[in-house]
Parts: sequence; structure tokens; C-alpha cells
Amino acid sequence: MIRPTLSIVMSVSLAGIYQYLLSHGLQEYILRSGGRDYEDGFISANREGIFSTIGYMSLYCAGVTVGQMIFRTRLVKKGV
Repeated sequence: MIRPTLSIVMSVSLAGIYQYLLSHGLQEYILRSGGRDYEDGFISANREGIFSTIGYMSLYCAGVTVGQMIFRTRLVKKGV
């Protein structure tokens, strides 16, 4: 089980890094429509989905933190 402090640090770090990358050129690359991206390779053809996983991972880590805090509170109140 991942500690909540580690999970929240990972969440904030991933979100910060992803935002930095978007601000420094990644957004243009992701939104660029060349028309025939499938000829440029797998990464280029699927760039929106591939790079959005960074953001989804950040949301997942934040959700893990919230879930652990909620369930830990329930267990403490029940005396388990």
C-alpha cells in the first residue's frame, strides 16, 4: 500500500511537470494536425492519448490519497 504522503507528492509532481511541458512546446506538438500522422509513426499518430496519461496518472495518485484518507478515518472510528 502506498503511503498517502508519497501519493500526493507524486500527484503534485506529475501535474507540475506535465504543465511545465505543456507550456514549453508539448501542447503545440499534441494539438498539431499534420493530416497524415499515421505515416510519422505510432507515437505521432497517438500523441494525444499517450501524453494525456501523464495527467491521468496525476489524478489517479490524488484519488489514491483521498481514498486512503477516507478509509483510514473509517477504520479508526470503528476501532479496527
